[in-house]
Amino acid sequence: MANFKNHFHFMKSIFLKQKRLALMILAGATIQCAGPAQIQRNPENKSVHNPQAEQLVIRGAVYELLKNYQAALLAYQEAQLYDSTSVSLYNAIAETYIALNRREAALQVLRRAAQLDPKNLEARGLLAALYHQLGQIDNAIAAYEELEKIAPGDVEVLANLAAIYLSQQQFAKAVEKLQEIVDLGQANSEVWLQLGTVYLSQNDYARAQQTFESFLQDSPDDERAYLGIGAVYRAQKDTTAMIRWYEKSLEENENFDTVRDDLKSLYVKTRQPQKAIALYDRLIAKDSTNITALIDLGQLYLDANDSVKAVQSFERAIRQAPDDPRGYFSLGRLSFSSARWQETLKYLHKAVELNSRMPGGWVLLGLTQLQLNNPAEAKGHLEKAYALSPDFPDLKFYLGLAYNQLHEREKAAEFLLKTIEEDPDNANAMGTLASVYDELGRYSACDSLYEQALRLEPENATLLNNFAYSLSERSARLDEALAKVQKALEKEPRNGAFLDTIGWIYFKKQDYDTALRYLLEAISVRDTSAEVMEHIGDVYEQLGDLDNARAYWQKALKLEGDRKSVLQKLGQPTN
Repeated sequence: MANFKNHFHFMKSIFLKQKRLALMILAGATIQCAGPAQIQRNPENKSVHNPQAEQLVIRGAVYELLKNYQAALLAYQEAQLYDSTSVSLYNAIAETYIALNRREAALQVLRRAAQLDPKNLEARGLLAALYHQLGQIDNAIAAYEELEKIAPGDVEVLANLAAIYLSQQQFAKAVEKLQEIVDLGQANSEVWLQLGTVYLSQNDYARAQQTFESFLQDSPDDERAYLGIGAVYRAQKDTTAMIRWYEKSLEENENFDTVRDDLKSLYVKTRQPQKAIALYDRLIAKDSTNITALIDLGQLYLDANDSVKAVQSFERAIRQAPDDPRGYFSLGRLSFSSARWQETLKYLHKAVELNSRMPGGWVLLGLTQLQLNNPAEAKGHLEKAYALSPDFPDLKFYLGLAYNQLHEREKAAEFLLKTIEEDPDNANAMGTLASVYDELGRYSACDSLYEQALRLEPENATLLNNFAYSLSERSARLDEALAKVQKALEKEPRNGAFLDTIGWIYFKKQDYDTALRYLLEAISVRDTSAEVMEHIGDVYEQLGDLDNARAYWQKALKLEGDRKSVLQKLGQPTN
């Protein structure tokens, strides 16, 4: 069988490297080790040369190269009719089954191959990897441990065992296998990194540092070695040592971007914004086209309360890359935080024009339109964001607000309920949903939500006021409502909405003089509210002053021309 085997392995060697990679992926190994021990994976077996089998194997190998795995399988199976004892042929069939995603069949074939030749490393390696892929962890460990007995010092086997042990949180055994690789002098960057990370996870800081230092000696240009040592300092909460180490790291290699980002965060955390700014100034001086650095620099200036230089940095990013949406988005976000709504719209429209798949841009556009009282436009923008990223932070809440403003109460309730399901302690969402239920006449659910929200935030003045107003509108529990709004006014005594609420509660309690006093105070700080104007008119009506009543109702209509309740009071058609 010598000629058959030589031909077979010649053809298989063409894609042997691809098979090795597939084996590693199949095993779920995260370590790729350099310089594995040279082991003959397919030792001689006692087969008799058969020319028909030889031709069929060559044909199967060609089909495999062409990724026609079904044809390859048929060729290998036919070859097996002429040679039923070749372990290499069993392995080829098993690999083809794996390519066809027929793992159970591959498992049976590999078990047969292992029985035929218990020391065949390729068969045992495939079998171990397949056990791992199928989640048969105990079988996978046993198979790899058997491989280790047959081929002691095989780095690939040690690496796969370490990966499985780590996945099972058997850290001591994982360390043992990784350390064996180190002792064999075969550790590469991945081994050093994983070994150091395991020591770090076990709070063995001395060994972790020693391992990362060995990693650094082997790979002085690998940024992960520097980050590993930094992680040891972080775990020990030694921020000063971490800063010094990262400063030294950047002196040795100024191209370590992650080190720079970590150092920037440390400077910000320790209130050294100017040092963080200097980091990025040096980076931009070296490469003025680095748009990411310009955007980061602008944000650093914002953190340092220097909006002028922040704007300059963002504008510089736009000049360098006018087709990059990040500069426009950054300026739009800055304008939004300063309540410059038209500027916000200009910059954000440009950002989403350049990149329509930017959920953050659509969200900010939607929030801007909500601020401008354009709920229809807001809804359109927020729906685009939702289509791109339904889990974007607070997006469901914003959609609930938009639908509520459009009086689409059921849709608003749907999104607000989703918000609360995902964040059960979101008192703001509860209060908003309570107001929606109020509009829908679901008062029991409304009251329950307000009470739940106030248990979470008992000092929330807005929640106190809104619950109080809801109760007053129904003339329900007026003393309780009065106590709530009084508590809200203690916190914000000049809030026009709160003053309107307490005035309306006194109106419902038929204390019209007190009601008028609070409502006139409310209008002194909130003279654009049609609701307050209508309430004052209602009080004057009860006091018998119909001229003043009509005057304030007319003022309400000037502010809100389609207010049906006022039109009815003035005897005008409501259409």
